[in-house]
Amino acid sequence: MNSEPTQIVCIQCGQEVQDPPVLNRDAQGKNCRVCADRVLEAQPGLLPVDPDSLRGPKPGPRLVLVRDEDLGDADGDDWAPEPA
Repeated sequence: MNSEPTQIVCIQCGQEVQDPPVLNRDAQGKNCRVCADRVLEAQPGLLPVDPDSLRGPKPGPRLVLVRDEDLGDADGDDWAPEPA
């Protein structure tokens, strides 16, 4: 797999970014962390993605709002802090 040079330079190691991305190494031979992230982001997903799941959650049960008076609490102090 041959990589072609681009005009983009890595902000961490300062080396040119290849297409497809490759791991660049610094002078000590360690992999650049930013280049490693770039390589990982370029990889295809391991699990198939259902396009319908990307549209958000499916509609759930309908929520019903209930007033304090309907619950028998006319003064509405359900959420008042306990006296110290």
